[in-house]
Amino acid sequence: MLNIRQLLLLALAAVFANAKAAEPAPLRIGSLEDPVVAVPVQRLLSEAYARAGQRNLQFVPLPLRRAALMLKQGELDGDFLRTQAFFDANPAVLRVKVSMRNLTYWAHAKPPCARAVTLEVLAGSQVSYQMGAVVLEALLPASSLVPSASMADALQRVRSGSVRYSLMPMAPGMVTAVERRFPDLCRVRLPVLSLDMYHALAPHQAALLPGLEAALTSMQRDGSLARHWADGDRFQEDWTAEPKAMRPRGRRN
Repeated sequence: MLNIRQLLLLALAAVFANAKAAEPAPLRIGSLEDPVVAVPVQRLLSEAYARAGQRNLQFVPLPLRRAALMLKQGELDGDFLRTQAFFDANPAVLRVKVSMRNLTYWAHAKPPCARAVTLEVLAGSQVSYQMGAVVLEALLPASSLVPSASMADALQRVRSGSVRYSLMPMAPGMVTAVERRFPDLCRVRLPVLSLDMYHALAPHQAALLPGLEAALTSMQRDGSLARHWADGDRFQEDWTAEPKAMRPRGRRN
């Protein structure tokens, strides 16, 4: 027969079990697979969601196409950064209407690099890009696009000579890191594109839209958004690209 102490322990265990069962599941947010690109955005989104009252997040590293499919099917609650072209192609997906950042798309090639390169020139060349980047798939013919798993992979293809150009969105810190890691390549000096990037939500998370838009607006006003991106640029400058992945030099995060 159980004594009073044992009964109290069982009761406490039941209370804790019920409390744990009552906890909401974490919001699953699609993330880029390259940590060097993903970590700064994860930090920014964590603050935005916290200001909106949502602190329990799980970032899920995924290829862009897989993340888009899971978002539409309701297997994700949100997805990292997407261009307007993504929302045009996926009208059921919700756009958090406050722009998180304007990103520049840079072309890299073997020297000599022209001062500028047009979409028409790229359309007649072989161009490596991150598979699933909807805006590039909409602007360039499939015959010119060579999908890559990561930024490092796309640049490696240029280095090996299997493509003429790579075309990737890069923040200033990443531009610096790439120039250090791939000194044998050159960057076309004028950007090919410059586009606003937005956070995406699954259709079943429409209730999160007002809070996230208010949070990002407040982060713009108080300078938090700019500080996150400045910190992210410094973070990316400390990294070096390797053929299979982006890995930090001298530390782990």
